Order: sequence, then C-alpha cells, then structure tokens
Amino acid sequence: MRVTQAAAIMLDGLSRFGRLHMIARELIIDLGPASDFGAEMQKNNLRIQDAMASVFEPDADRLRVSPSNAARLLMLNIIGMSGFAFGEVQQIDPAAIVAILFDGLVLPSPSAEPTTSDSAPESSRPGHSKESAC
Repeated sequence: MRVTQAAAIMLDGLSRFGRLHMIARELIIDLGPASDFGAEMQKNNLRIQDAMASVFEPDADRLRVSPSNAARLLMLNIIGMSGFAFGEVQQIDPAAIVAILFDGLVLPSPSAEPTTSDSAPESSRPGHSKESAC
C-alpha cells in the first residue's frame, strides 16, 4: 500500500508539473549539468529519490535491490509509463505500475510447475507477501 500511495503522489505531481520539468531538463541540456541550475535540479532529484527510498526501507531485507535502486526503478517506470518522456501523457493506474514492478510483466501460468528457484511458496518470495509494501 505504501508504494502504491507514493506512486499515486508522484503521478499527481507529474500531471501538475510534468511539463515544467521537461522545460527544466531542456535548460539543463542548454546550460550543462554542471551549471548552478543543473546542480540544483540534481539535488532536487536526489531528494525525491531519497523520499521514495524511505518508502521501501521497511522491506529492505525482502528486496532484490537496495531501497534506493527500488526507488529509481519505480520512478523510471512512473515517468516512462506516464508518457511524459515521449510527449504523449497517459492516465495510468499507480497500482498497475507497482504490480508490474513487483511481479513483472508476465502473469504466472496456472499450469506452471515450480522450478528449483521457484520452490519456495509464493507468499515467501519477495513482493508476494499478503503484507507486502504495496
């Protein structure tokens, strides 16, 4: 639930300020990432990433990556799937983004035989607990 709520907040921010962020990125390209403006934007991006990482922190021992990398993956998925990076803004469900990040793109086959790497019960694998972060 925490991660879905964080994704919803980020999507709301993108819908309100996404175009402004695109303009800021163009300024960084023009001025250079080492410019005062570029450095300030980098600090802002790191603050957002740190806030998102704190959402993953309670489940750090169950993650395949660090909370910081989990936050980056979530942010990249949100930005990519929202369409802002491609100029075609789309309405997307935050829960769908989180489910794809946690569970992958492919639904489990009902007839699939567990393999040795899948031999643990689904509920004990990362991201599959009934009390998971999403």
